[in-house]
Amino acid sequence: MIAAVQFLADWLLFLMMPVVAAVILLGISKKERREKFTYILIAALTALLIAKIMSLLPINQVRPFVEEGVEPIVSYIPNPGFPSDHTLLAFVMAYAAIFMSKFKKISWLLLVVAALVAIGRVLGLVHTPFDVFGGVAAASLGAVWYLVYLRRKS
Repeated sequence: MIAAVQFLADWLLFLMMPVVAAVILLGISKKERREKFTYILIAALTALLIAKIMSLLPINQVRPFVEEGVEPIVSYIPNPGFPSDHTLLAFVMAYAAIFMSKFKKISWLLLVVAALVAIGRVLGLVHTPFDVFGGVAAASLGAVWYLVYLRRKS
């Protein structure tokens, strides 16, 4: 059980990265790459900025492993934990694949993988469901910004 949680919470994110890169690189024509990579970068930075603003909210939460008085079974960054950075990254990558690639089935599957990363973070006792929801919300707002920007541009 511990190995499965560690895989979901820590290693699945690293396995996502080359898949997302391949889906995006192979799903965008060379002619469009610079423009679309710029959009991905801006949406990701927007999501990160939103997450950093969210982290300033006066939310007084203790990480689950601290509250339970046990050692965490997965890695974590020693910060307050809201919003979850791992979840944020997983969902930003999944959204980039969904909105940028022509490989839609794989891209939507990556969204499921991102959800598994979030679940792993909760099962690993380093985040609460509220923390991972914060990561999803920040990534989603970055994606919405991207979509609104594209609509205004066209």
